[in-house]
Amino acid sequence: MKSSLGDRQRIQHIREAIDHIENFTDGIDFESYMNNFQLRLALVKLLEIV
Repeated sequence: MKSSLGDRQRIQHIREAIDHIENFTDGIDFESYMNNFQLRLALVKLLEIV
């Protein structure tokens, strides 16, 4: 089943996902990342969008 989203909308979703990834990881070190299960799940979902 093909999605009804156009190319511009897809690109916009990708841009927004990248912005969220940057915001969520700003100032986070690896240990903090590994200790935050919710952050890891959110980043996985955002990477799926990209």
